[in-house]
Amino acid sequence: MKLLTRFFAFSCLASVYGLKISRSLASTESLYHNILSIYLQMAGFDLNLRDQLLNYGCWLQIRNAGQDGMVPGTGEPVDPFDELGRKYQQCIQCVKLDGCDWDSGIAYEVGFNGVRIQCISTTECRVNPCLCDEELAFGLTELLKAGNSLDSNFSDDNFATGYKFFSLLSGELNHN
Repeated sequence: MKLLTRFFAFSCLASVYGLKISRSLASTESLYHNILSIYLQMAGFDLNLRDQLLNYGCWLQIRNAGQDGMVPGTGEPVDPFDELGRKYQQCIQCVKLDGCDWDSGIAYEVGFNGVRIQCISTTECRVNPCLCDEELAFGLTELLKAGNSLDSNFSDDNFATGYKFFSLLSGELNHN
């Protein structure tokens, strides 16, 4: 019931008034984190997955506390989750190339259409980061709903203890 109440309140506020949220690398409650929380709750997943998803593999080191924020990815993605992380980092690079100051935080508005969160801000520098965040959160949740699971070999614990980046060669894991 608590989940439905929160979701309903968010849905009403977002769709009627628009919801203005600020995102920042320094913020522990950045929008991609909040959007992912909403999608995970809607799909019935444990919210503990949220931090695991954002501290995973080579490209999803987005909330890596040991590295003070997002770690630039490198190499081949280790699985479909990590591939979404690569697409996300490429999306953010495009936002930066467009001249938007992504690193200092960008406020934008979101709405909800009953299925997906929508980016409703009026400028490109507000809409495009929102689209990157929403696409990542929605994609990660869809992978979970399709039965994909995270491989513990690529968790934050492994990353933080010296396995800076992973690559798969001939089916074997090589640590750099």
